Amino acid sequence: MMVRPLPVGEWDRLAHTDLGQSLAFVLPEKTEILVVEEGDEIIGCWAVLAIPHAEGLWIHPRYRGKTSVARKLWTAMQATIARMGFTRVQTGACDPLIAALLERHGATKLAMDSYILPVKG
Repeated sequence: MMVRPLPVGEWDRLAHTDLGQSLAFVLPEKTEILVVEEGDEIIGCWAVLAIPHAEGLWIHPRYRGKTSVARKLWTAMQATIARMGFTRVQTGACDPLIAALLERHGATKLAMDSYILPVKG
């Protein structure tokens, strides 16, 4: 077994992995992917990546289910993301109504739970 950084030109080899679905969102110049290989087969991978991330979408309970606040936030966020040069952004939803709002706007739910991992160093 050997561990090595995976060059961008080989990222398509990760399409079948859990990491594969995230690669459409990353900035290659700010991403380092490590793989463990046995022969020509990738048997493990993990990445440090800078993903454009929008967080904290919240609407006061009195205004949930009404479109005005969501529409204003959606329009302004779309413009902000585009101004920053991104075409996609990762975001989260802690509430089923927010999840439904995101899905109505074409968001794809990732098949993972998120964690904050402390690094000792």
